[in-house]
Amino acid sequence: MGICAALLLGLIASYFLIPQTIVFSKVMFLRSTIGAAERAFLNSKERGKWWPQQTGDSLQTIVNGVHNLENYKYEFPEKTYSGSTVKIIRGDKTVTSSIHFVPLKIDSIAVKWKSELPETKNPFKRIANYLTAIAIKKNMAQVLEAVKIFLNKDENIYGLRIIEEKVKDTILLSTKWTSAAYPSTEVIYQKIDELKKYIQANNGIETNHPMLNIFENQGTYANMVAIPLNRELPENDAFVLKKMIPGRILTTETIGGVYASKASVKKLELYIDDHKMTSPAIPFESLVSNRMAERDSNKWVTKVYYPIY
Repeated sequence: MGICAALLLGLIASYFLIPQTIVFSKVMFLRSTIGAAERAFLNSKERGKWWPQQTGDSLQTIVNGVHNLENYKYEFPEKTYSGSTVKIIRGDKTVTSSIHFVPLKIDSIAVKWKSELPETKNPFKRIANYLTAIAIKKNMAQVLEAVKIFLNKDENIYGLRIIEEKVKDTILLSTKWTSAAYPSTEVIYQKIDELKKYIQANNGIETNHPMLNIFENQGTYANMVAIPLNRELPENDAFVLKKMIPGRILTTETIGGVYASKASVKKLELYIDDHKMTSPAIPFESLVSNRMAERDSNKWVTKVYYPIY
């Protein structure tokens, strides 16, 4: 009788204490821009980089777009304004949840993941729903913790180590030319050698590696090389001084040929867009490797610079 009475009291208590519709959510604060967080969550390729590894069974982590984690399956079927709907599946039960991203500062956001279980007046189902909500919330927390770790490093988001510096090389001697094709390494270094000879003839001192910018517009290439100097030199029709404001600049180092450098520029532009920055000047490459001496482009070391406000 005592056990029956206790069970009856438990059912009565659950009926009044556990709501008919159980709503539960998990909130996490992340050091991230909202753009980076949205890509990480809403792009299936990006999710594959951080989704927690499976433990305890033989399922693969991601199969045909369905993400698995400890007997739960997650589907991201629909993007919404500033978030996404997410289906959480276990066995024959499917729960629809929603993720929303709330910007707090440029580089910090709150992620709110909210879900609910269907209404029921059955006290046994209420208890079952309550226990299910606890289990799902714990699983959701693992997902959020994994993306938090991923978004905490720029290298994970952009594939680069991006550093903000102050412009040091403020005086450059440059020369420009146009071409119908992308200039060869030989042509680029011919122009660099002309700059070097002019600098030596005028008792100037080089302060950093040669710089390169190539801009293509409708099949015509506008090319410029420059060399940082210790002081201003006289200009002429061929050689022109460029003066950089000693402001902020993003830098990253890349290894590889022309396409690797171009990819780095695109990633820096994505970083600038994510962080709501603007640029007062064109990006450029600093040719750390002497490409005439190192003919294997896969070994070229290039430092990419992007001025910012």
